[in-house]
Amino acid sequence: MSKRVSIKLTKEQQDAVKKATGKDAGELELNVDELEDRIAPAKLVEGI
Repeated sequence: MSKRVSIKLTKEQQDAVKKATGKDAGELELNVDELEDRIAPAKLVEGI
């Protein structure tokens, strides 16, 4: 099972989430794989 990471949002980030989704969020919770995909998404490069 992957380890979970919780990231608390600032008031400004909470407002941005509310504006974008219409939902309230005080923090984001992701597993390590989900977090890694968002930080450094893999791209396929031809010719390597």
